[in-house]
Amino acid sequence: MRFRPLELKLNFRLRQSGEQNEKQMTDNRQTTGGEEKDKARCGFIYRVTFREPPEQTGERDFFFTSLSAIYERFSPEQIGCKVSRLWNIGVSDGNPYTGAKTTVTREPLHTKRQNKARTACFTPSDDKLHQ
Repeated sequence: MRFRPLELKLNFRLRQSGEQNEKQMTDNRQTTGGEEKDKARCGFIYRVTFREPPEQTGERDFFFTSLSAIYERFSPEQIGCKVSRLWNIGVSDGNPYTGAKTTVTREPLHTKRQNKARTACFTPSDDKLHQ
């Protein structure tokens, strides 16, 4: 089976990101007295910092949950590059993009783990009401 160079690059990136995810998952766990406890969950957001404010509000920093979400609000001309450029640079892997108009970085987002009890949507007592 022959792979084209792009397929090899994508397969390598997928394999590499899988190894990073496994390492991160083990780093996010701590062992105490033989028990594994999860630390607070950690996700990521993308921060777009403009050199000049793009809107009348004067804000320079904007936060997004994905690279493609950036382009739902701003055009490639406002950002200074297309989303494919951000993927090629590796912004999703943690490499920052610095251009003439903007800087795009991946920032950690820490959330607290919830300890709520799950509630059931259906209880056996509800079934008796419909008989």
